[in-house]
Amino acid sequence: MRYVLFSFTPNASTLCSELHKNLVNNSNDCTSYTTIKSQLPPNLTKLNLPLKEQIKVIFHNVDAIIFVSACAIAVRSIAPFLESKTTDPAVIVIDELGQYVISLLSGHIGGGNELTKQIADFIGATPIISTATDLNHLFAVDVFATKNNMYIDDMNLAKQVSSDLLNHKEIGLTSDFPVKSPLPDHLRMQSPDETSLPFGIAITLDDKKYPFEVTLRLIPKIITLGIGCKKGTPMEDIEFLILHTLAKHHISLHAIKQIASIDLKSSEEGLLSFCEKYHLPYITNTSAELASLEGDFTPSTFVKSVTGVDNVCERAALYQDPEGSLIIRKTVRNGVTIAVVLADYIIKFF
Repeated sequence: MRYVLFSFTPNASTLCSELHKNLVNNSNDCTSYTTIKSQLPPNLTKLNLPLKEQIKVIFHNVDAIIFVSACAIAVRSIAPFLESKTTDPAVIVIDELGQYVISLLSGHIGGGNELTKQIADFIGATPIISTATDLNHLFAVDVFATKNNMYIDDMNLAKQVSSDLLNHKEIGLTSDFPVKSPLPDHLRMQSPDETSLPFGIAITLDDKKYPFEVTLRLIPKIITLGIGCKKGTPMEDIEFLILHTLAKHHISLHAIKQIASIDLKSSEEGLLSFCEKYHLPYITNTSAELASLEGDFTPSTFVKSVTGVDNVCERAALYQDPEGSLIIRKTVRNGVTIAVVLADYIIKFF
């Protein structure tokens, strides 16, 4: 995780230095700024920009911003950059004596509440969390989705889940994947032979699925898309085949967690443009690495003569997720080949 910390007094800077060390020791990337004029404690960097300018630089490039300061400093500095609970980073405030840790922003999707508890536990402070579902010990659909790497297809309906739970209403649930834990209170698994509740959650790859009159879809990001293409293939040809193939198989674009190919295509403009457009990680491997996979692949003599391996798309996808299932084999159009691998996936609420 990527964290940035700020402190403005000697006491706060000492606490900030200790917290920085702990976060780094737990495999996080941290930068810690201070404005104190005395000798800097270990791990701290002098803040050379005005605070709001520094916040502007980092705001959408970090997972969390942590202030060891008064709440007012944090609120005023982040206010101009707030956009959405789905994109804003977590913001946490700690008083300079380390008595309280406050989850100020993005407590659920941004992971602020969990981080607040972790920091409070480390420094021996009291965590301050104000989200209603947490206070009432209720299921929080946005936290659940974030922990399980799911896309929430309608944030307004996600808010309705919280509202209904707070009002003790039952919410339906269907899942295309095995559920291996008890359900949270007021969630009811919907069987095909019973009348459905008016509102419910569907855990599915199909963003057109409506098992309830009003359906919130949670789409697990568990698809690896393997791609091969001719040199210079336009992005539009790549995009058409991907969107058409996924729609044919009732798979949402939001289910893709990564794109994979061979290293010969590491600079392929059309592929890079597609990944940039849809904000998808792009991973490549050598022909030797892809050839090392054992299994039943769709071979091509021509592809092997060019790349050194008999198949790119199927092998590239499975190389990233060797325990997954090849659910769509090599599919071809206009010099583009794609294959789809589905990761093994189990639902756990607790």
